[in-house]
Amino acid sequence: MTLDKPFVQIVIVTWNKKSDIVHLLGQLQELDYPSHRFAIVVVDNDSNDGTVEAIELQFPQVQIVRNATNLGGAGGFNAGMRWALEHRPESEFLWLLDNDVLVDPHALSALVNVLDSNPTAGMCGSKIINRDDYDDVIELGAFVDYEVGDVRRNLPASEKLADPHGVFAVDYVAACSLLVRTDIVRKIGIWYEDFFIYWDDMEWGVRFNANGYKVLAANSSKVYHPSWAGRTVDNSAIWRTYYRTRNGLCFFNNYTSGMKRRLLLSRLILRYSRLSFATALSAHATLAQAVISAVKDFSKGAYGKKDFTMPPSDIRHTLDRGKVADVCLFIIDPEDVENAKDFLAATTKKYSDVKTIIVAPWKTAQKWDDFAEENVLLYNRPGHSKFLEKIRVVRFLRSKKWSLLLTGARTPKIAAFWGREVVSIDFSSKRIIAIEKFHMQIVLNALMASFSLLLKVFFFPPAKNLKGKTIS
Repeated sequence: MTLDKPFVQIVIVTWNKKSDIVHLLGQLQELDYPSHRFAIVVVDNDSNDGTVEAIELQFPQVQIVRNATNLGGAGGFNAGMRWALEHRPESEFLWLLDNDVLVDPHALSALVNVLDSNPTAGMCGSKIINRDDYDDVIELGAFVDYEVGDVRRNLPASEKLADPHGVFAVDYVAACSLLVRTDIVRKIGIWYEDFFIYWDDMEWGVRFNANGYKVLAANSSKVYHPSWAGRTVDNSAIWRTYYRTRNGLCFFNNYTSGMKRRLLLSRLILRYSRLSFATALSAHATLAQAVISAVKDFSKGAYGKKDFTMPPSDIRHTLDRGKVADVCLFIIDPEDVENAKDFLAATTKKYSDVKTIIVAPWKTAQKWDDFAEENVLLYNRPGHSKFLEKIRVVRFLRSKKWSLLLTGARTPKIAAFWGREVVSIDFSSKRIIAIEKFHMQIVLNALMASFSLLLKVFFFPPAKNLKGKTIS
């Protein structure tokens, strides 16, 4: 006689990703797990792209929890887990999934098998693989480094990574695909909701370990996710950096103590100060201010969702004002040249009176034959020091009447500090990231705020505020 598999409640959070969630729900119907032993609840964070209607039409058996506002990953997963704990008391496991993963048919059964074989473990995560490159393992669990205040991926040797039976004890696993025992969730609580996003699943894994429940990652369970590297080439870097900074400080404030706590928080604030200073020098003013805002909010215990005013990203408003004399196209990465030239041609097509000057790597010389020689500066010449090259670039920029800088996501500081509008562009997608200016006041504010916050946190660190805030 074969016993039934444990009942699993699948919890997915989504926000304005209709095609992704519909595709995932279709894949879940193909799992090799008995269909009568799992159910699905989708938490919708107030989508406005027809997500709920599409799910109701195509998957009427799926339970939908509709949030009246976007509660982020933390609030969304908590809403789903609360619903499951109340309405699916027979669930032995909860399977938390990102809305944009692709799941291997064996992903769920593999996670259940690992936890069944490891009774002291409370949680198990999947091997997360790049959807665009199956040889690239994005994450297989990870560890918290309390010495430097950061996280590091679990990177086993290649033979262990290839072992289909490989299971690894880690500090946490990402909620991209995470199976957890329901009875333990009832004991130690759900997520710290005020995080909104980032460090929420990390803190949960560390809390499980701290309470004696191992956290595992398994090679046998596979899901496929878009690369996280792509998240750095758009305006989302502003709010992502804010939440990572604020919540990371909160985490280490709560999970360290004594002088180590003060020193680690000081080290982190110095790190974030350098980041704010560097981004301000590169004319990424909004990002620089977001970093300082994150540290300030941590120091005064201000958590939850943060509202952001994003910089403009429509170059037409700048060009239509008619105040642009010349455009300076500054190339850092040689591989961007062709896409940059296409972007430039498309942008200036209707503005025939706008002239262009070029600053580009020496190895791209042949790409600029159709531009007047006096309007092109090639740098990194053989035999020239970096200092001399910088002087050449400064002299060239100073000698031209340009008023708009077009450059990539990596903005050159040497071209950004002139106080003119800087257009940061993801040349591969020909998408504008932001249009901003260098402001010396923001640089000075970043330095002054960093110094005062460093002293405040070292001598008067904020109270530990995670204990007791999770609700089962």
